[in-house]
Parts: sequence; structure tokens; C-alpha cells
Amino acid sequence: MQKIFSLSEIGASDVSHDLVSFDIFDTLVYRRYLEVNEVHDLASAYALSLLGQFGKENPGALTLTRYDFTNFMNAAAHERIADPTLDAVWSRLFTARIGHTEKALTLGRKVAAFEYEIDRQNLYAVEGAAEMLAALKAQGKTVIAISDMYFSQTEIEGILLQTGLAQHIDRVFVSSQENLTKHSGNLFTHVWKQFDIAPAKTLHLGDNTHSDVAMPTSLGGHAIHVAHAPLLRIKRPEYGRRPDIHMEIGDLSKLFLTQLLLCAQSDGSDRLFFLSRDGCLLHKVLEKWNSPLFRNFFTPIHSEDLFLSRAVTCWLNVNFQDKWLLQSIGHAFWLHHGKATPRQISGMLGIDATPAGLDAGKVYHSSTDTFTVLEAYEASDLVEEIRTALLHKRAMAASYLKDAGVLNHQSVHVCDVGYSGTVVRDLNTFFLQEGPQGLGGSIPQVYFHCIASNANYSGNARTALPHVIFQKDVILNDGLLPGELKDSFAWLEMFFKHPLYGPLLGYRKDGDRTVPSYDVAAQEDPHHPCHLILNTIQSDPSDIVLLWMSAVGFWSQFTSPLIERFLNPDESTIEQMLSDVYEVDAVSGKTRSVVLVAPELSDEEIRHRAQREDYWIPGSLVASRLARTRSAFETDTEQKSLVNKLRALANHGAEGKGSKQAERSQDAFDPAFYRRFYRDLSALPNDRALEDHYFTHGKLVGRYGSEAMMKREQATLEQRLPRDFDAGAYFMANPDLPVTQPVSWTAARHYLNIGAAQNRPYHYHFPGLDEAFEALLTTNKISLSDAERKDYQDGVPARILLLRRLGAISAPWFNMLDLQEFSALNFEWCGKPASAPEAILTFLKDGIERIAPLSVSVAFDPDFYRRQYTDAADLSDIDAYRHWLEAGSLMHRAPSEEWALQHMIGQRTYPTAFHWDLFQATDRARFARSTRLDLLDAFLSTAVPPRDDLLGGPGAGDLWTWRAARAQGAGDQHLSTECLREAARVEPHRGVFWHTLGDRLQSQGDLHGALEAYTR
Repeated sequence: MQKIFSLSEIGASDVSHDLVSFDIFDTLVYRRYLEVNEVHDLASAYALSLLGQFGKENPGALTLTRYDFTNFMNAAAHERIADPTLDAVWSRLFTARIGHTEKALTLGRKVAAFEYEIDRQNLYAVEGAAEMLAALKAQGKTVIAISDMYFSQTEIEGILLQTGLAQHIDRVFVSSQENLTKHSGNLFTHVWKQFDIAPAKTLHLGDNTHSDVAMPTSLGGHAIHVAHAPLLRIKRPEYGRRPDIHMEIGDLSKLFLTQLLLCAQSDGSDRLFFLSRDGCLLHKVLEKWNSPLFRNFFTPIHSEDLFLSRAVTCWLNVNFQDKWLLQSIGHAFWLHHGKATPRQISGMLGIDATPAGLDAGKVYHSSTDTFTVLEAYEASDLVEEIRTALLHKRAMAASYLKDAGVLNHQSVHVCDVGYSGTVVRDLNTFFLQEGPQGLGGSIPQVYFHCIASNANYSGNARTALPHVIFQKDVILNDGLLPGELKDSFAWLEMFFKHPLYGPLLGYRKDGDRTVPSYDVAAQEDPHHPCHLILNTIQSDPSDIVLLWMSAVGFWSQFTSPLIERFLNPDESTIEQMLSDVYEVDAVSGKTRSVVLVAPELSDEEIRHRAQREDYWIPGSLVASRLARTRSAFETDTEQKSLVNKLRALANHGAEGKGSKQAERSQDAFDPAFYRRFYRDLSALPNDRALEDHYFTHGKLVGRYGSEAMMKREQATLEQRLPRDFDAGAYFMANPDLPVTQPVSWTAARHYLNIGAAQNRPYHYHFPGLDEAFEALLTTNKISLSDAERKDYQDGVPARILLLRRLGAISAPWFNMLDLQEFSALNFEWCGKPASAPEAILTFLKDGIERIAPLSVSVAFDPDFYRRQYTDAADLSDIDAYRHWLEAGSLMHRAPSEEWALQHMIGQRTYPTAFHWDLFQATDRARFARSTRLDLLDAFLSTAVPPRDDLLGGPGAGDLWTWRAARAQGAGDQHLSTECLREAARVEPHRGVFWHTLGDRLQSQGDLHGALEAYTR
């Protein structure tokens, strides 16, 4: 079978056949943004929204039902259906759900059109396809496109026209149109008959080894397998990593809006409300985006801003039957972040006067003065006036809700940026207290949506019932966000601040309507984050990725890198987030930056202050750390010139004086340490490149520039960790986490910043081994220091305590040490350890420098390790061994070629039948840096028989059986069987190959072929 790895390998002058046909999907066109199953799940979610079941049923389950329906229709007894169209399948599905009605047929056609539009935006021409087709046409060839597909011929022709390929194709044949398939072969014979051409004069190219290769060749035609799948990988936007942070927030808004619109369509609501002021940007994004997908496929829904805020709705949940004044004074303090003057408190309560017993201009604190303030108001004659003012606030709010249209709908969707849902919870309380009569209208079912949630969200969701239902799937939910991004949401909220509107003051009458009352700025800053975000908003084909994410509730590809960026920001991100737009409180209108720069404070002090005063915690830590390290400038309280200062700090910072001089000299950048400690930077060519990396990136994300700095910061980091934390155990207990170096540093940072918030485990149990470690202490074979004994009494396991003495962490190699074999191999220097833990501790103390083997099968080969893993290429024998023990074994790296071969092919010797040097020469660019182990692995993953040029001599058949096993594991039954045939062909004297082939053929129902193989 001829095989090519890209369309560019086809030379038109080399094609002698008169008719050249091509498969279409994954041969001429490919899906750029969504895999085919993801397109299907998106269509299923859309169908569920039309049925009112979005969020209630799993789209994936409906996709499987769709596949079953397709198979059932293919097997129909009354008619032959080779490939049912999308219209037919979806109409049959809707008929099964709602009966055989015109509505079912209409909805079926609507979902089919939606799926086609998604794929139309998703499909692009494969690189080189247009040029290759044009060259064939120029040679006078007849060029045909053939597809087994559920799209109609008209739809396929539309895709080819859109991708610029239609002009080079003479005719298109589609299984759903012809009722014939490539898979069965009858579509090929039909095409050849249509063109009155002999099969021998035809050539077909495609990616499917059965439909595109085996079938046409079995019918007398010629075929080429186009195995260019690695070139057709999904290419989605680099979510979270793009230079402009405003683009990320724009797409976060799109992601949220797609989820909102699917929910609204499913619930049958016809009104969206965006809570002012933060939600106003979401409304503007929706209007500017104006996606054709929503215009053409979603039920039209009216949207508008709704002016509610905690400064208004807090008065709606006052319980006038019990301690209402205490509750109201508490609200006033809360709105001023826990401290306010009596003048401010009275203003919030709706009166002008202040109690005589209080200093009207003095600041009082809720934590210590609440009852003093309460007693002063109660002793005055102001209580009834306050009650009247609060009742007026409630009456005006009810009037506004009615005039805004909230009370005139059966159901409405209300959305906001976040975080607890307090405003809509208060609405529920108000609805329950007032009832329909008190409100002057019917009470709607309110569905609340927000982008991010905090710890109070779930509690408010319960108390918001029955009139308000909180969405379950919050994109940036409390369980997902690390602590430093939940302690303050300033990092997110700053982007949604309104460029003109001040805080909502209440409501006023404008004629016979009640309208919101707020200050409006005289000038609008064109560089306000709101405008920078809106500048990124446009309809783009890649938007289908966001729609898919929201449809299936799988958005970690977007949120994980975004969260990481806000958790470990670089200088560029900080610079873009310095706008002076963040409000100090909910009522004063005063603003500042979300970045606190305080180089005179320690990290812990900055963390506490940023949390207390609502700053972006990680951004403040990085900015202050940068300032503290490079200069001792005096903080600018308004922070107007922070960008310039940060730049100056990064490049031209001056040294401090006095007692910190010695510490700073120890902190001078050490390139040798930086290269040794951060193995991922081993490819940087020289010390200057390392220094550039540190000052432009490394420092900003918390990397250490010297060993002294590392030890100091590591000690601080360890103080925040649980005493029984073990970096190796953390990675072993969480196998989904990528292991990066340095292991202890990355494990600690991940756990503190993300893992703890996600309740990730950090313990890992080694059965039998842990009990043996404990026995070393309980039998007094090893004594503990006072500090260790305290840790042991507090629950720190013996394994962790004893490893910590030697600067080691838990790792998978513990399970590779065979006590009997270890003792026999290393008796001369280690004696005879009585237990595995004793052997491990002895090895860590004295065995690493000896490159001592762990067992007969696990002997470390430093030459192999350096050759195989480029990040270890410059390490000495001992350092390479340490690297494998601490990091490599956690990464599942091989300690030797023999060990790797044993796990790859089941034998410890390299197969001499494989000419790896010739295989490397087949694609020198691709295999330039490959070792012979890499080349063997590549062969076993990609080879298609016959390859007599690469194999020869005893063992060639074994290579093909190993290749067959790989193909079987990948689901390619046809290729697997062909490899077994090749094994028997190249070594026909080995009966095991014929027997294995016979077993395979028998399992496939080919009894004649099996009998023939068994009797050879």
C-alpha cells in the first residue's frame, strides 16, 4: 500500500491515471477548531435547548442516541439507506421525542442546518490541497471528490466552494445523495461507470485505510493512503496566553453569553436583564458581537440593563418585625466596608439628621461600635423617620421593577459578573414579603447567571428560592479558583467597571416612570478597560469553540490558562491592569488601581493588606516583589506612574543601602544556579540568555535568581505547607498534573495556589513500605530529634520524616527497588539491609554517588539518560542519577535503554532486524534529534507493510507483531491484520506468526483464511 504523509508529496506529473478521485474530509479539508465528535455534541446541546432540556440532559448521551438512530436507519428492512442525511436523522430523533408532527420535522431541519453551519465555519482546506488539485487539472486529469457523509451534495459543494477547492473539481459524489458508499465499494464502481473508465486507470487518495485504500484496490483501482493526520491537528486560539488581556476578557464574556443564551432558549424566556453597572459591559458585548449563529438559529430575545445593586437591594430584605434598625445600621456599615461616619450612616438610611450623641464627622467601626451607634439612634427621635425612609426606598424599588418590565414576564434571566448573588437573593426576600399585591404585578421566575462565584454563592442559592434559581455551572466557580483569586475579585471586576456611570444612588420619578438615579461622568476615557474589551469583540469562526465549551460545560481549556495568568502574572499583564478604575467602595465613587505596590512590606504583609483592602493579590505580590528586589523607591500612593517605575525596576534599579546590602549581594543573579535549578531552561545558549530570561520573565513569576534567594523563599513557602506535605507524593496522588522541575518548588506552589482550593490529595500510600518505615521508629531502630518527634506526634508519617533528613521526596522508584537483588548487587558497600526502607535510606545516603542499581532490571545508565532526555544532557553521572530519582521517575522516564525496551517490546535487547539508521534517513528533518529508541517507537507507531528496506534478518517478524499490537490498540483492525500477515511473510518458518494470524482471522469471521493460516 502506497502511503504519503502530506499532499505536497503528490507530483502531478507522476500521476499516470486518467481519473483521480479524493476523499474530502480529513483529506482535502480538515476541522480547524472542533473535532467531529465535538461538533456532534454541540448540535446535541442545541437540540436539547429547543426541547427545553438544556442543562437537564447530557448532550453526549443524545449524540450516542443519534449514532444509534443512524445505524438503525442504515439497517432498515423496507428501504436501503446508505447514509441518512442530517435532516432525516434529526427529524427522526425529534419525532421520537415529541411525536410525528410538523414541529418535529421543522426542529429536525433546524438542528441539521445549525450543525452544517457549525461545520461550515469549522472546515478549512488542507495546506497544499488547492495547488495539488490545480496541478492535476493542468495535466488534463479528471478530478473527482467522493465522500461517505451525511451532508447533502449541495452542502458538500458549498464547503468546497468556501474552501477554494470547488474550481479544481469536476464532480462531487456523496453517499447520502447516491445511496451508495465507499465503505462498501459500490460508490467507486458507480463513479467509474459514470465516467466509463476502467478501474486500472483510476487513482483514489484518502485517509481511511479501509474505505479509501482497501476497497478501491480490491475492485481493481489504485489507491494511496494519505496519512497526514499529524498535520491536521486542531488549532484553537491560545486562550489565556494571548498578549492582550482584554481579548481574554472579551472571550470570557462571549463564553458566558453563549451559556446564557442556550439556557434562555431552553427555558423559553423572552427577556434578558444585565445588572448594572458591571453587567452593562456584558450587554454591550452581546450587542456588538451580533453573532450570525444567534441571529439565525436562536429565538429572538429582548435584552436591557437592570439597575440594581447591593446599595439598593439590601433594604429590600430588612425584617421590620425584629431588630430592623440594628440590621439597617449593619447594612450601612457593610456598604462602607465596615467603617463610616454618622453622617454617612444617616445618608445610607435616607435621612439628613444625625444622633446628638455621636460626632457626625468621626469614623466608627462596625466591629467595635455597632451597638454604640444603635443606642445613639434609638435615643434620638430619628427612628420613625428612618423607618419611613426605608419604606420609601422599598416602594421606589418596587415601582422601578414594575416600570423596567421585570414583573410583566413569566420568566426572566438576570445576569451579572458575580459573585454571591446577594442582590437577587434580596429580590426573593422582597417578593416573598410583598407578594403580588404589594408589588402591583405578577412575580416572575428569575434565573440568575454570573461569570464567577464565591463561597457564599451556594448558601444564597438556597435562600433565594423559590422565586430565584441560581445557575449550577458557573464558569469561574468557587471550587475552581485558588484562594488568592477568591480572597479578592478585583482582578476580574476591574474589567467590567462602567466608564461613565457612578454608583447607583436609588431611584427617582421622571414623569410617571421610576428611573435609576446615578451620577454620570462628564468625560469618557477612551482607554478605559470597557472600550479596550469592546475593541476586541467581533464575530469570528473560532467563536464556535466557545459555543461548544458552554454547550457541554467543558471550558477548562479556556479557564485553566486564564486562571494561571492572573495567579502568576507577567509584567505585561500587570501593566495592562493599572487603570485607575476600581472603586474603593459601593457608594463613594472613589477609584484606584487594583495593584498595590508596597515594596517596604513582606510578602505576607502585602497578602494580608491586599486581601483586607480588596486589591488583586498575586499582581500586588509580583509588582511589590519586583520593586523590593531592584530598588527602594518611595511608593506613589496614587500609582499614576507605576508602569514606568516597574520598567525602571526591571532594567535600571539601584541598590539599597545599609543592613540589606549583604542580603542583596547574595541575591545577585547567579546563572549557574539558574540553569541548574530550572532544568526547563537548559536549551538557553549562554549566561546572557539566562539573565535576560530571569529579568524579563522569571522574576515576575517568582523564580529565584540565586541559591540564597531560593533557600530564603523556600523556607517561607514551606511554612505555609502542611507539615506532612511531600512533593513527590503530591504528584503521585494527582497523576493528571504535569510534573515540571524543580519538583519540590512546583508541587508546593501548585498546592498552595490551586491544589488546596481544589481539595487535591497530597498523601500517597506505599502498601507494605509505609508500614515498614513506621516500624523503624516503633522498634527504635532510628531515633528522632525533638522537632521530628513533635511532627511525628502531630501525624507526619515516618517515611516523610526520614526522607526529609536526606533532602529526598517520595517517588515511583521506591517500588522498583527489589530488596534481595539490591542487597546482592550492592553487598560490598551496603551490607544486608533488613527491610526495604533501610535499603532506600542507605541508597540515598551512599548509593547515588556509586550509581548503584536498584535491582537486576533497574540499573541506571547515565549515558543513555543524557542522550535520551535533552534537559539532562549537561549533567554529570551523579547529577543525572539524582535527576531521574527525583524528577525522571515521576515523569515515567526510563533509567536505561534495556528498561525502556522491556516496557516497549517485552525484551531487553534492541532488535537487530530494525535498521534504525535507514529509517532516520527517510525523514532527516523530522528525526534529526531522535535517538534509536525514539526511532523504534516511531516505527512501531506509524509503519505500514511492506517495509523490506528497513527490516531484515531474524526478528523482522517480531517487529511486525509489535506494530500489529500498536495498531490494534489504536482501533485500526485492518492495519493490525495486515501487519500480522507481514510478520508471517517475512519469517514464514516461525509457526507462531501463522497461528497468531489464524486467531485474528477467526475472530473476524474469516474462517477460510484462518484455516489456511493454521495449516501452513
